[in-house]
Amino acid sequence: MLITLLKILKTYKFINACFFINILTALIIVLNLFIKIYNNILSCEYVNIYRMTQIQDVLNQLNIFTKKYYKNQLLKGGLLLVGVFVFSLCLISGLEYFGKFNKLIRFVLLFSFIVVNGYIVLNFCVLPLLKLFKLRKGISSIDASRIIGSFFPDIADKLTNLLQLNNELHQSNSSNYILVEASIIQKIKEINIFSF
Repeated sequence: MLITLLKILKTYKFINACFFINILTALIIVLNLFIKIYNNILSCEYVNIYRMTQIQDVLNQLNIFTKKYYKNQLLKGGLLLVGVFVFSLCLISGLEYFGKFNKLIRFVLLFSFIVVNGYIVLNFCVLPLLKLFKLRKGISSIDASRIIGSFFPDIADKLTNLLQLNNELHQSNSSNYILVEASIIQKIKEINIFSF
């Protein structure tokens, strides 16, 4: 294209060759400058995208852990419900069989059976189920990181610190943005060796 433009310009003698070479050199310098700026912008976006995907990976692992945590709580609640239900049913049935109680005591036994089992169903089965489906507020990511830290002491403070730095980065446009971002990247590199 430049050669065609050069032939057209020489043919019509709009400019002499030296002037044309100077303009062409200036255009090449400007294009190189734009390419450098564009590559610099892309590299900055790449670092931000890389950091964001790494943080998203950590947050996704925390969400998976939270779901497993509530499934575990639901399983414990189900086992507790079955155990207490069977035990209290056998206890109340045995007391009724051997005691031959009047109506008031039988009502108290029935009411206590319903209250105890209802409490277990509500607190150990329904609440974890609501938190599992996020219909009720569950544990925060900081609390989840502390629970994970109790099992993996090597990353306990690092994971909590990463989440706090990420919150600080999103909440305020501080002057030390680059320092916080570098600290986040360092924490991510230290944490990525663990799978929780």
